[in-house]
Amino acid sequence: MLRRASLTFAAVAGLSACATTGGEYPSVRYASAAQDGVIAMQIAGRPSHDDMILAEERWGRAIADAYACDLGVGPVSEAAIIGAMELAAMSAASRGRQNPFEGVVGYMSALNRHRATRRSRPAADRCARLDGWVETVRTDGRELLLREAEQRLLPPG
Repeated sequence: MLRRASLTFAAVAGLSACATTGGEYPSVRYASAAQDGVIAMQIAGRPSHDDMILAEERWGRAIADAYACDLGVGPVSEAAIIGAMELAAMSAASRGRQNPFEGVVGYMSALNRHRATRRSRPAADRCARLDGWVETVRTDGRELLLREAEQRLLPPG
């Protein structure tokens, strides 16, 4: 009984970060919950339509500025793919869907569109913060990317 309560508390505490929160840059929350399964997605909660709009704007702005800062096409593209997975998982949670990554291709297209958009280079301090953000997103999403690639792209072995 005590063990079950401890596990439940740990799960809730660990997933409390899955709720949408503020901050200068978006982070990987719903995709991580999706990776942990249906119960984790339910605990993460259901974002509102306004939460989705804000998340899409924040990911788009951060990716566009990261490209404009010339932080490297590879790292920024990887962060964009992880962002697309986050937005797809968040969208699935907002609609109560079971497949958290079914809309990922559309979000990948939307975020990578910023690669071709020519923007003025942001201030040096913003570029420095974005450089750290890109690395954080890549670190947080690396396991997620590898697992999804393995499950979806490699033939059953």
